[in-house]
Amino acid sequence: MLKRFIYYILICSICFVTIELTLRFLAYETYQIPEYSFVSSPKECFSNSSNLGIDLVPGKFEIDINNGLIHTVTHNADSNRICSTANLDTLTKETFILGGSYTYGTGINDFETFPYLLQQEFKNTKFTNYAVPGYGTTHALLQLKNQITKGHIPQSVIIAYATFHEERNQMNKTYQYKLTKGIELNELTLNKLIFPYFDLEKNAIDFIDIVSDFKPLPFRKQSATINLIEQVFLKNEAKKLQELTYSKKIILAIKNLCKTNNIQLIIADIAFNNSSEIINNFCSTQNIAYLNISPDFTQNGFRSLPYDPHPNKAVHKIYFEKMSAYLKSINFEN
Repeated sequence: MLKRFIYYILICSICFVTIELTLRFLAYETYQIPEYSFVSSPKECFSNSSNLGIDLVPGKFEIDINNGLIHTVTHNADSNRICSTANLDTLTKETFILGGSYTYGTGINDFETFPYLLQQEFKNTKFTNYAVPGYGTTHALLQLKNQITKGHIPQSVIIAYATFHEERNQMNKTYQYKLTKGIELNELTLNKLIFPYFDLEKNAIDFIDIVSDFKPLPFRKQSATINLIEQVFLKNEAKKLQELTYSKKIILAIKNLCKTNNIQLIIADIAFNNSSEIINNFCSTQNIAYLNISPDFTQNGFRSLPYDPHPNKAVHKIYFEKMSAYLKSINFEN
C-alpha cells in the first residue's frame, strides 16, 4: 500500500514538472506584478478609512503616473474632487455625479474633468463629483443613501455607468484579484480593506474585507501551472457578468430611492459597448433616463497612453459636450 502511494505521488510529481516545464517553454509565466509607478506629492491622496473601500484625502496633490503623466488633483473638505475653485454653497440646486475612476478623472487635471466642465457651463447648479477610483454602482447607491440620510438631497443624480462596473457590483473573485494586485502594486500594508457589494439574495448592500477574504491559489508566484489555473478560473468567472444582473438591481434600487425623494435620475454610459444595450433596454422598460456619452474606445487617441489606460482630456470633453447637450434639451436649469 505504501509503495503504491509513493508510486502515485511520483507519477503526479513527474506529470506536474512536465506540465510546468512545457508551460515555461511556451512562455507562460508565474504570477507577476507589472511595473507601475504612482507618486503623489504630498504622499497620501487616498485612504481606506471607511466601508467604501477607498476615500479621497482632502488637499491638493501633484500626481505622476508611470514617470510621465503629471497632473494636479484637488479634493475638497468633503473628500470630493473639486468641480470649481469658487464657493458654490449659495446655489440652491445641486446635482450629484457618481462613478469610478473614469468620472473622477484619473490622469487629468481638475479643470479637464467633465464634472468640472459641466460646472462652468451650468452656473446656477452646484455639481458635486462623488466619483472615486475603484468605485462601482454599489458605491453610488451607498453614497446616495448616506447623503439622503444626512438630509442632503440633490435635485438630480447622474450615475456615470460602465458595464465593467458589474464585477465591482458583485465583488466577484476577479475584482478581488484586481484589488489585491493594486495593493501589491502600490506596496501597501493594510490590515483590512472593506468594500461594499450587492447581495442578490438579500437584495441589499453587504460588505467584504478584501485583505482577509480573498485567498489566491498557493504557489502562484512560483508555478506557471498554478498561475494559469487561477487565470482560467477568473476568465470563466467573467462570463457570468454578461447579463448585468447586479447592475440592473442596483439601478432599480437607485431609481426607487430617487423617486421617494423626488430626485431626477440620469444614467450616463461612459464606456459604451455591445453589452451596454442591455442597460439601455432595461432603463427604457423602467422609464429611467439613459444616454450614451461615450466615444468609441476601440479607436486610438482616447486614452492617456503610454502612461495610463484611463480616458484622457479629449474624452472628458466629449463626455461634457454630450452631457451638456442632453441637459439643455431637457431644460435642466429651469
